[in-house]
Amino acid sequence: VIMKKSTKKLIQDAYISEEYIPNIKKKRTGLKFFFFILFLSLVVGGPCGYYFYQKEQPKKIAEEYLQAMKNFDINTINSLTLEGKDNKVEGNQLTNPTFATFFKEINSKMKYKIVSNNYDILHGTAEIGVDISYINGATLLKDAGSEFIRQIASNALSGKKYTENEIQNLLNDTLTKHSKNIGDDYTTIRIALPLTKYLDQWKVEKLLPEISAVLSANFEDFQKVIEDNTKTTSNDVPDKNATIKLDTDKFSISYSQVKVVTDVAGKPCIVVFYNYTNKSKEAASPMVDVRLSAYQNNKLLNPALPKDSIAEIEEFMNTLEPGASKLIAQAFTLVDNSPVTIEAQSAFDMSNTAISKQIIELPKEENVAPSTTPAPTPPQP
Repeated sequence: VIMKKSTKKLIQDAYISEEYIPNIKKKRTGLKFFFFILFLSLVVGGPCGYYFYQKEQPKKIAEEYLQAMKNFDINTINSLTLEGKDNKVEGNQLTNPTFATFFKEINSKMKYKIVSNNYDILHGTAEIGVDISYINGATLLKDAGSEFIRQIASNALSGKKYTENEIQNLLNDTLTKHSKNIGDDYTTIRIALPLTKYLDQWKVEKLLPEISAVLSANFEDFQKVIEDNTKTTSNDVPDKNATIKLDTDKFSISYSQVKVVTDVAGKPCIVVFYNYTNKSKEAASPMVDVRLSAYQNNKLLNPALPKDSIAEIEEFMNTLEPGASKLIAQAFTLVDNSPVTIEAQSAFDMSNTAISKQIIELPKEENVAPSTTPAPTPPQP
């Protein structure tokens, strides 16, 4: 009895109640459960953590690649791409220093968001889904292209010849000028950016066409437009009964007649007369608005200057007030007696969709000696 009382007093003196003794067993059970959960998390969570860590690696490379696009950092884009002939951004206008200012300005407006990560741990590949919003340069490039062609055409008529560098500089100046007026004309696309693990490094597999379009703001299409507008052959055969007639928002023209006369070099030339009306709200000139071309045997004819003065040719370079109409003429040196195909279109039409054509049969009695003058080669940007 004395021992029991002493033990009870000792417990009370230590501020421990009798209820504590059975709780010791409970705490030992809780510790076992804790260590079991810890062991289980290490066994199961270790591989899971490794998987999710590895899955993030291609996503990080994709982020770096997209940011390099936004910064127009061609070196970084190429370094993050697998080696290959068609995988790099090189050998085109994107790498031309002449256009660097324009492309940097355009691409700085780009926005992107990664929306998916299709990671394949077994094959070491990943497809990163990305929504990209970029400046749609269609309108800007069309306006810049129209201005560029007008300058080339106007200066060519005054006898100016351009070197390749001068053409590129003129094009860059025109593009840079128009890029200052960039609006919010965004185009949004979704791409699947393919990545692969090569020598323990994640790389973008290839340069996607969509990426080129984003980087260039459709500049490749613009280059094609320029080439189409400076082409030297006409392969479409017009209706033999068709006549030149073109109606745009800015002007209208309609065919009047043709004459065959002698140019200042003593060679036969054809003079094409047409009616021009200024439909715009400001003064305009046929030389700026109208692009008239003549072909024989699908070869572009040289512009000609008739030996005798023709008032309508002088009117070609004059300006007309809004609503005014004039009879205009342009002359081209003939190479033989074959039919002449006349093409008329707006200098503002960058799509080549609105072209009016007419076939002119030369008089049989007109003997035209073959010309040795080669057809002009328009400057190619």
